[in-house]
Amino acid sequence: MQSKTVDNLLKGYSFYQYLAQQEDDFLEARHYSRNQIAAGVRRLAILFDAAHPVGLFLPELSDID
Repeated sequence: MQSKTVDNLLKGYSFYQYLAQQEDDFLEARHYSRNQIAAGVRRLAILFDAAHPVGLFLPELSDID
């Protein structure tokens, strides 16, 4: 597994953003669906705890509410 850095999170989001901008024919030819893209974005958010991104930017403050 890659390290949970802001850079890796942004790379993941960029990948899914690229896919989301493609036509359905492009996605189908590559065996992707819009639902898979949405699921991938959700997995990234969970994996990187992106609902609470403070820890990514300022790890020393990640425990502060």
